[in-house]
Parts: sequence; structure tokens; C-alpha cells
Amino acid sequence: ISIYAAGMALVCDLADAIANSVKETDGEILLVASSDMSHRISEDKAKKLDMLASEHILSLNWEEFLKTVSSMNISICGAIPIAVVMAAALRLGATSVEMTDYTSSAAVTGDKDDVVGYAGFLIK
Repeated sequence: ISIYAAGMALVCDLADAIANSVKETDGEILLVASSDMSHRISEDKAKKLDMLASEHILSLNWEEFLKTVSSMNISICGAIPIAVVMAAALRLGATSVEMTDYTSSAAVTGDKDDVVGYAGFLIK
């Protein structure tokens, strides 16, 4: 599923549909949202903005995550899918989030003036 823009109601509808489908399924299910974090800004600015957004992921607060991404103009292209997975995970009983890693493209390119941020999270 690829989603670029959606309102809060659609996030809830999609999360409900996903959670209900998972509940009807036997076995383990892995929900994945894939996205870069900030794009095409300095490494320092990217890390600052990405950590602001990450605080809300870590607290499983998808609504504040979307508000922060919007109000701070953070260029997380997959913000809506991230919010949908967070909301679905909450409906399925998730209670914790772990940040598995954070880095930027500067780790590979050496260019700290024009980076893309990357983070991994595990929701349980």
C-alpha cells in the first residue's frame, strides 16, 4: 500500500481495517512501514528534525507524529504509512517501541551538507 496524503480519519479507517484483518488471521503477522526520514538538508538539521518526529514514534503517538511532521515541515515521505502502522499496532495491543538505529547518508557519502536520514523502529 502506497499512501502520500491522508487525513486523520483515513489513518484510523486503514488502521482499523488492518487490525481487524490481523485479528482474523492465524499465525504471526509483521506490519512494515518503509520510509526515509528527512531529505536534502544538513546532517545536524536532519538529526534534530528526525529526533523530534522520532519522539512521537517512540511514544506511539501517531497523531502528534503527523502534526509534528506537518508543522515542522519534516520531509518524511512515508509519514502516513508510519502513522497507519502505529495506529494499527496500538489497536493490536502494542505497548512499546524501540529505535533500532539512526543514521544518515553522510555515513556513506561523507557529505554532511546534503543528507537523507534513516531510522529503524520495532513496535511490540
